[in-house]
Amino acid sequence: MNASQSIAAYAARLSYEALPAPAVDAVKRDVLDTLATALGGSARPGVLAVVELAQSWESKPEATSLVYGSRMAAPLAALCNGTMAHALDFDDTFDFGPPFHTGVAVVPAALAAAEHLGGASGKELIPAIAAGIDLMCRLSRATTAGLRGWHLTSLYGYLGSALASGMLLRLSEEQLLNALGIAYSQCAGNLRCINDGALSKRLQAGLAAKGGLLAAQLAQRGVTGAHDIFEGENSLFPVYFRGEYDPTPLTEKLGVRFDVTNLSFKPWPACRATHPFIEASLRLMQEQNIKPEQIAEVTAAPPIFFEPSDVKRRPRTIVDAQFSVPYTMAVALVKGAVKIEDFTEESIRNEQVLALAARIGCRELPDRVERYQTYVKDAIVEVKTRDGRTLSQSVGWVYGHPENPMSWESLAAKFRDCAAWSVKPISPQAVEQAIGFLAQLEREPDVRPLIRLLSGEAR
Repeated sequence: MNASQSIAAYAARLSYEALPAPAVDAVKRDVLDTLATALGGSARPGVLAVVELAQSWESKPEATSLVYGSRMAAPLAALCNGTMAHALDFDDTFDFGPPFHTGVAVVPAALAAAEHLGGASGKELIPAIAAGIDLMCRLSRATTAGLRGWHLTSLYGYLGSALASGMLLRLSEEQLLNALGIAYSQCAGNLRCINDGALSKRLQAGLAAKGGLLAAQLAQRGVTGAHDIFEGENSLFPVYFRGEYDPTPLTEKLGVRFDVTNLSFKPWPACRATHPFIEASLRLMQEQNIKPEQIAEVTAAPPIFFEPSDVKRRPRTIVDAQFSVPYTMAVALVKGAVKIEDFTEESIRNEQVLALAARIGCRELPDRVERYQTYVKDAIVEVKTRDGRTLSQSVGWVYGHPENPMSWESLAAKFRDCAAWSVKPISPQAVEQAIGFLAQLEREPDVRPLIRLLSGEAR
């Protein structure tokens, strides 16, 4: 039995009762976080264009675009919601392989599938999301070749969302295998959008959510897909990574270990690679009581997202700012916090922030840590003050990592903050009801009331 068959077989049998309690809790946390970022991302550039285009196509009203409240075909709702959930770059990350995001592809597809069905219980939704995210994380663990220019959020998102959607649509083992094969036919997504500061970065997550649900629906109708999509000739790892991969994580402890428990959550709305430097900067300013005007120059180690130098120190676009260590560090050092409001067209022109970003340099660490841990561990920030002092701050496991996790209440506070940035007002009552709903998701007979709370139908 190949890896694809093994994954389809276990997913077809997976039930809520088979999940360990930490996996159930982790799914609830990830849905809370993903919906938070969707609310906050709903007003971001590019999102309205996607929603309006979906609205312009006459389609069966099967599912709902969050916040906007439009009813549309389920794959289109997944497209809209996945795009808005990734727009802030504030969503979950997986830090145990090439870094990428999971919930923005899996959760929107799963919720749209649940609506398409006419409802699904929390105990149906939770194992589907757990399996879809687990598949994506297993693929990341197996990817030894590095990113190679691929946007794994999208590339693997097609597969994770297909598995989750297919489970909710109650596909058979054979149908799930076909759904994965159809999803593989669509797998795409690259990192050029980051180089060019393009809005397609956020769109790629939505396309993956849409494509995965579409794959499951096609499989449900008897369309077949390739059956050996990970390791066989012309399959994913030989085609996308020239055969450089480790097959063990694909099926190791399948159905026993669920990597949804190993997700990190973001306390700051920017690329995960910026977070150790943000945290070190904030701690340095707070613990040393430094004022921005006292700073002469700053050095960060190791050098991540410092090139091209002119773009990183003076971002052209919001996407540039989200992927800039100098910009995000300068925000932290000048303002003492890094918030959603720091990633608008107006705020990225703040001359005080940009003047400090221009004085932030970088150096290599003498002993580099394991390559992907660089994103979440062992960053160093050094500040030279105008009166000649040199102050240094290092970070162990960055806040939000499973080794230094955000609490449920911290994630709930993030949800409230993101809701305040929604393109349409969401009442405090609806926000609190949604948080409470997710806290007891496994007890809910139907997840659709949650969607109504966040889409203008129950305020």
